[in-house]
Amino acid sequence: MKKYHIGFRKDGKTLVVQAVTTKDELSCEIWKYWGEREITKKELIQTKAEILACTNALYHKSFDRVMIQ
Repeated sequence: MKKYHIGFRKDGKTLVVQAVTTKDELSCEIWKYWGEREITKKELIQTKAEILACTNALYHKSFDRVMIQ
């Protein structure tokens, strides 16, 4: 499994999840940094609903969709 740096970015009502191999590749518009994780992009895509629900609950937000980059 590959290690990715995970960052969240806001785009209106969309939560954009960036998974990149180096921290320097993250957008300068990152809202929250989730850290370095051993995960696949396929796993991120499969857990989009869970990521959305947890992010909305934890940060009191109302995102209505998730996009994985």
